Amino acid sequence: MFDFSTLQDVQANEARRATRHPCKRITTSHGRPLNLSSVGIRIRHKGRPRIDIDDTLELTIKTDDDSVQISGRVVWIMKIGFRRHDMGLEFVDVSGDVQRQLDGMIDSLSKT
Repeated sequence: MFDFSTLQDVQANEARRATRHPCKRITTSHGRPLNLSSVGIRIRHKGRPRIDIDDTLELTIKTDDDSVQISGRVVWIMKIGFRRHDMGLEFVDVSGDVQRQLDGMIDSLSKT
């Protein structure tokens, strides 16, 4: 069973590290993104994700104009309804070029 107090701690810690932006024009290779920051992403997944907490996965984040490949560590997974789960990923091993590309995507989100 998931400990929701841990989720609150993770969200509070991330909130201090980076601003989250709603994802209106972004898609990912692992589900529908709900919000994106410079340090992580929240994704809605149909069905139970076939990954576990602390797993690392390769993720493609796309906008109309750009895409970026990035690694993310699964920080939490939460069932939110019938065959629907949200998961929080923290980006890991991000190069300077990838971080600049991601920051550009986030900049474009904050301007709409």
